[in-house]
Amino acid sequence: MNIAKHIRIQIDKGSSGQLWTYKDFHNLPVIPVAKALSRLAKQGVLLRVRKGIYFKPKKTVLGSTAADPLLVANAVLSHKKKAHTYAGGTGAFYNARLTTQVPATAAIISDVPHRHLKIGNTDIQVVYRKLSHMKDASLNDVSLVLSLRAINKIPDTSASDAVLKILNMLGTDRDRLDRVVGFASYEPPRVKALVGAMAQQLKYKGDKLAKLKKSLNPLTKYKLQISHVLPTAPDWNIL
Repeated sequence: MNIAKHIRIQIDKGSSGQLWTYKDFHNLPVIPVAKALSRLAKQGVLLRVRKGIYFKPKKTVLGSTAADPLLVANAVLSHKKKAHTYAGGTGAFYNARLTTQVPATAAIISDVPHRHLKIGNTDIQVVYRKLSHMKDASLNDVSLVLSLRAINKIPDTSASDAVLKILNMLGTDRDRLDRVVGFASYEPPRVKALVGAMAQQLKYKGDKLAKLKKSLNPLTKYKLQISHVLPTAPDWNIL
């Protein structure tokens, strides 16, 4: 079987909405793969969204669907090394179910340094953050941790309301609470304090919480304006 036919079979087996790059055929010579993908784009089987990145569109009564810019951005950032990318800004708040506001602009958090991407007509802001400690985390867990970093910036939701929502989420899922406490040990001090106070409020027991408390400077105060809904806040120097 020639390379072009092999690639066509693999793409036909793939789902609509899937991205295809040269890496998907890493066991084949690059030049023939590039030619085959380009040919399929000309035939309308794929859509070329960026150099070396193709998209298998889904056909609807309104026409063909477009590629998700965030998925394309992940493919771009993963070109040289494995990247961990997640929706940032309002996208993170939305995924964490802390706001119902749909993101008006695209932003991603990535552990691959890159300032800005343009995918089609979409401008994407890329914020560099170390995410290695969450490489195996679920999207919901990552979105929650990212939201904790910006608890005072959630659209249509006050910090106190967000804390109450998070307490409700974590209070009914002890395994998730344990994971978030673990992730917090790699986060900035204010996030450590916030997670610590919520975990204490939920009667969390374990060495992780003690280590979290010990890692904080006892003289540092954190102005989050949530102490009225979180009785344990003063224990963690949260004002």
